[in-house]
Amino acid sequence: MSGIKQTEALIKIDLEGIQRRIHEIPAIAGNYSGLSVNSKALFWVERGAGYGDPAKLVSLKIASEDLKIETVLEGIRRYELSADGKKILAQKGDSIYVFEAAPKKLSNLNKNKVNLSGWSFSIDVTDDFRQLFIDAWRLERDYFYDPGMHGLDWDVVLNKYLSLVDRITSRRELNDLIGQLVG
Repeated sequence: MSGIKQTEALIKIDLEGIQRRIHEIPAIAGNYSGLSVNSKALFWVERGAGYGDPAKLVSLKIASEDLKIETVLEGIRRYELSADGKKILAQKGDSIYVFEAAPKKLSNLNKNKVNLSGWSFSIDVTDDFRQLFIDAWRLERDYFYDPGMHGLDWDVVLNKYLSLVDRITSRRELNDLIGQLVG
């Protein structure tokens, strides 16, 4: 990235008195993922042991004497905490919900449902295929084990195959073209 000055963030941990500031999470061994935190709570996904077992979003209130894990929403597929930590977006079934990121059970699910009925998207498949092809070319260029690309001019290789992208009619054909590119 030219023109942008990058600095490394220095992380310093204050070890003095740390034993008074850290707390054990009262959770037994299990299948956990998606840990995130805001100023109020820790949030994570808890799944059953079996494949396809339902998942639930759980929370633990920070700075509380009563360390109790609360179920926020059951049966979720995934969730994201907003960048400012104030909202959670969760997918449950085919529906999406947005609600306050608080360490408590969500009381009114329907009130927080995002209405997707008026949404529509148009996708230019040729542009999509072109972007996927260029991404594959770039990944090969950036991560090929030989920085010299075995003497190939990689820009020439891109131009040789890129003109064929406009003729592609399916993802399978795109995969074949990418295979020829990297072969």
